[in-house]
Amino acid sequence: EMCIRDRYDSENIATTLVAIARVYKILGRWDDAIEYFTRGADSFERLKGPNNIHTANAFIELAQIRAFQGIYKKAIDLTESALTIYINLNGKDHSSTPVSYTHL
Repeated sequence: EMCIRDRYDSENIATTLVAIARVYKILGRWDDAIEYFTRGADSFERLKGPNNIHTANAFIELAQIRAFQGIYKKAIDLTESALTIYINLNGKDHSSTPVSYTHL
């Protein structure tokens, strides 16, 4: 029998949470966007482990919002967390890694 937590940890739900967050981000509803990006990132981390592209991408989205809000330290911390994931996934010499540095 599937427990309630399992239903909320499906990849489709995690993807939907991030999609909702992007809509809120476009609308400038930062607090709502932060809530949904965080929930999506947490779900992806539970589903796929700490080093996955979806969590890293959500961290970048969260960092952009924090930068818009003027919370630069949090924005840098989130971006560095995403960069660490990208490097762990692809290696520091992978062609996508330099692009990741542009988010800092």
